[in-house]
Amino acid sequence: MGKPDEATKLVADLEAAFTETRKQNPILDGKHAACAELWGADFSILGASAPRTQFLIDLGMSMPDSLAKLVGKKYNAPLSSEKVDLIDELDVVIWTTEYTDTKALLENKLVRDLRTTKEGRYVLAPNGGNDDLLYSMDWGSILSYRWALENATPRIVKALDGDLATDPNA
Repeated sequence: MGKPDEATKLVADLEAAFTETRKQNPILDGKHAACAELWGADFSILGASAPRTQFLIDLGMSMPDSLAKLVGKKYNAPLSSEKVDLIDELDVVIWTTEYTDTKALLENKLVRDLRTTKEGRYVLAPNGGNDDLLYSMDWGSILSYRWALENATPRIVKALDGDLATDPNA
């Protein structure tokens, strides 16, 4: 708002923070990641235009072609029960549902049977409760992405480390 030099610096500082985060966490480079949701009985996958997905892309990760084609240029796409297993093409999945439905998400047979679930390669970002992970990634602002870099990145790294003892959702 009338301060273009300050805005340019804030954006450059955020880009530098992403670069530094990628450098400090090489495990992120080239990994497949996506944000999936379960609202009631309906699964969906977020596309590259969603701020949460853009955050993952800015960390150096990408969606596998099968999921990227499914979503196309849309914000999200339904994921039928027959296609939920596509989530296993991911190295890490960020799951969102209502805070009160988190247990039901993990007990859902389709989710429970996924390798990403069995191997602990998921991060919960519920809507509501005391966890601001969803909002920090979804608002896509300089301040929210800074918070996400500090708080989401360690959880994503824990999910990628292959060790069930390092629970990213504890």
